[in-house]
Amino acid sequence: MLESEEITMQMRDLRALGMSEWPTLNEVAKVTRRTARSLNGLPIWQEEIKGGRIFRRTTLRRLARFMVTGR
Repeated sequence: MLESEEITMQMRDLRALGMSEWPTLNEVAKVTRRTARSLNGLPIWQEEIKGGRIFRRTTLRRLARFMVTGR
């Protein structure tokens, strides 16, 4: 199976679990059952600053690719 097909299947599974296209750190933590602290170090996050607070978001494709390939 090609890597892109695995990523597509993983994205489909994440959508079935109720994940949005731009999940936040807390949403990913709930679905993957990992702590936000352990997920925080992954190289998939984009930081947004809103009202002086930092929000970390990622794309569903980036998360699925990381889950399949580990990079």
